[in-house]
Amino acid sequence: FPVTITADRLMEPLWSALIGSSLSTLYRFEFYGDSSLLQNYFSENGTSKILDVHFYRSLPHKEALRLMRTSDALLFTETSDAKHASQRGVLTTKLFEYLASCRPLIAIIDNNTVAGELISQSGLAITLSIDRATIVKDLSVFPEIQSIRPNVKFIKKFSRDYQFSILLGEIDAI
Repeated sequence: FPVTITADRLMEPLWSALIGSSLSTLYRFEFYGDSSLLQNYFSENGTSKILDVHFYRSLPHKEALRLMRTSDALLFTETSDAKHASQRGVLTTKLFEYLASCRPLIAIIDNNTVAGELISQSGLAITLSIDRATIVKDLSVFPEIQSIRPNVKFIKKFSRDYQFSILLGEIDAI
C-alpha cells in the first residue's frame, strides 16, 4: 500500500475482520510512505502484535509501480461517504495504477462508490466491502484462488494511450 494513510483510511473493518478470525496469520501487509497514523492505531490496540505488518519509507514512483506489478495482492481504500471528492468522480491516480497492474485487489470501500463500481467492473476484486463478515468470507477463499479474471478491455479504457486517442478524436471534431 504505497500511499499516505489518513484518519479516514485506517481500514478498521479489515483489521477487525482479520483479528477476529483464523485469517490473522495468512497475510503480510507492507506499507510504504507516511503511515504514522496507522502505526499509532496498531500500537494503541495491539494489532501489530497479532498481524504481520511492516512499514517502510516512501519509494520512487517507478519502484512503487514495480512492487505493484509483483505483489500477490494490492490493498485499496478510499473515503466512502458522499461529502468527499472521490464520490463526485474525482478519483486518486492510485486506483488507475492498481487497475493497470491487473493484480488482485483487497478493496476496503463501499461497493456502491464510484471507485467501488470501477473495481467491481475490473474483475480484480478479492473483496470489495466495508462489512467485516463479507471481508472474512472473501479473504478466507483468496489463498485458494489460482487466478483472477481481469476485464482487460474495461481496464484499458483508463490507460493514458486510450484516453489520449479519445482526446485527439474530440480535438479533430472541432
